Amino acid sequence: MAGKGKKDWASSSFADDFFIKRGDTDKDPFGFMSAKSGAYVLQLELELLDAAPQEWNFYKPLAEDKMDELIESIEQKGLLHPIVVWERAAEYPEPARYTILSGHNRVEAFRRLYESTGDRKYAVIMAHVKKPHEIDEEQAKEIVIDTNWVSRQLSAYEKSQSIIRKYMILGSKEKKAHANILRRDIIAKEYNITGRQVDNYRKLSELIEPFQEMLRSQELGVKAGVKLTYFDSEMQQWIYDSFGEAVCENKIANAIKAGMGKEELSTLFNPGVEKVSFVKMEVPAELRNEFIAMAHRWLKSKTKQ
Repeated sequence: MAGKGKKDWASSSFADDFFIKRGDTDKDPFGFMSAKSGAYVLQLELELLDAAPQEWNFYKPLAEDKMDELIESIEQKGLLHPIVVWERAAEYPEPARYTILSGHNRVEAFRRLYESTGDRKYAVIMAHVKKPHEIDEEQAKEIVIDTNWVSRQLSAYEKSQSIIRKYMILGSKEKKAHANILRRDIIAKEYNITGRQVDNYRKLSELIEPFQEMLRSQELGVKAGVKLTYFDSEMQQWIYDSFGEAVCENKIANAIKAGMGKEELSTLFNPGVEKVSFVKMEVPAELRNEFIAMAHRWLKSKTKQ
């Protein structure tokens, strides 16, 4: 059963787009055939596979405990879903190589199994191959984004980046069928979320880098992040320098309102402090973040007394 807000792979439009089950094993020995192109799912050597560029595949690899679970599943049940790759033109006499669009973690699991067991069955993997002429670079990027959204639990940062990039891809396409439909509504329908959620994830791109990092580490939630985008980058930097990790506290984040000034924000983040003084200090650049974190911890301990 798929989780809330996630598509069931077997019944998803993505699965319909790429794979259909075939009963005629004489014609389809692997049991799968492409719904659109009619091309077979092929067995490829792992050594011919290359990871998608990091710019396309910005998603975190599986944590070690989850990777162990995936490896165990493959050992017990085999590969449940072929990976998706994009073939690159071969340069004679070298064979063609393939860019992984969906299945980086499955490929890594196969590599580890081959290294640990030496069993040749793990030196190859079933893959749906997109030919060089079938898709362009934008479509390849879209496959990376869509498959990760469908099949994984993503962080707020990964969701934000997915939607921002999907938005750009849709904007570059000339789709007459979508001429009168907002990109936001297309994404909301495809990803099974609301238009408001699409807007909120897009707004997170307006956060300054320190807050982006807090999103990546999952310290900062979507709601608090969106609240911080009420302010320009200069004000955000002041908030970060002044209050640091305190911005992650839901009670405080919920009270943030657009148009608040420094005095109001200071009172909000430090309710027990009647008067606020601004202190300037010079510290070595490499110690800046450590000093700020230490100062916040000290201040927090004092205000609780």
